[in-house]
Amino acid sequence: MLSQIHLGGMQLLVLSAHAKVNLCLDVLKRRPDGYHEVDMILQSIDLVDEVMLEQIGFESIELGGALAGTPCGPENLVWKAAMLLASHAEACGRGGGGGRRGVRITLNKKIPTAAGLGGGSADAAAVLAGLNQLWNLSLSLSELEALSAKLGADVPFCISGGCARARGIGTELAFLPGAGGSQQGAPPLNLVLFTPHIPVSTAAVYHNLNLDHCAWHPKVASVWEGCRLSDINLITGHWGNVLQPVTFNMHPELERLKNRFESLAGTPVIMSGSGPSLFTIQPDVTAAQNLAAQMRDWPGQVFAVKTFPCGVDFGGNTLVSSKS
Repeated sequence: MLSQIHLGGMQLLVLSAHAKVNLCLDVLKRRPDGYHEVDMILQSIDLVDEVMLEQIGFESIELGGALAGTPCGPENLVWKAAMLLASHAEACGRGGGGGRRGVRITLNKKIPTAAGLGGGSADAAAVLAGLNQLWNLSLSLSELEALSAKLGADVPFCISGGCARARGIGTELAFLPGAGGSQQGAPPLNLVLFTPHIPVSTAAVYHNLNLDHCAWHPKVASVWEGCRLSDINLITGHWGNVLQPVTFNMHPELERLKNRFESLAGTPVIMSGSGPSLFTIQPDVTAAQNLAAQMRDWPGQVFAVKTFPCGVDFGGNTLVSSKS
């Protein structure tokens, strides 16, 4: 959600940055530039980091809070997001007043890090979206998405969120329409998410991916139709993640946990991103909460979550009004 507070003439914004899961992930090819062409379905969930942005009156970026082991300096993606937007605003003369703006960022992390849930991308998206408002830049959604792609392939999705089919390197987005013709929508799903204490390197997973030996690919179009119809059986009957066997080969203990999870849940379990997070869909809230309760002593973090129709939660306020 978004709160706006005035502190001695300074403004403080409080936003929620939503994690994502991959309802489907296919890798089509490796490009000459080293990036991979993907076809995947991204879905925001109601597991969030809290991002607070306080305008300060000098050209400085400060970062603090409960960072959960993430860097507290210029190597942090939220710091890079603030620097990127400040430089862009200065170059374009946006927001009036010239010069760089200052901001104090307080990040309270609840999304597990390096877990295949896009937590860093979500935080960077929240910083871009919040500073666009705090600094009165009036950048359109399209401008923010284009700028955010410089930070990572997941960041453009995390700005809008909801449910989207992502192609190219993950930045070509088609969003599931929401009610009343709005851009953002999401199938109403109840998930149980498990993030085990297993460190996984995304770079290593992609390095070990051999598409010449990948004989199976998920039916992304069918899963997308399932999202449109909110049909759980259609989604889980065709979903898949081509990175999953690669990660399992690197970390056999993760495959054992997936099988144990599936046996307990009685429903299909899939890995999100390059892992290690695993999740399943349950028929209702009660079933999700009961399953999560049975997993509280598992070696990791367990969450009962729901799908969510946006990425940066402004509490119902609209970030920008057009895609121009």
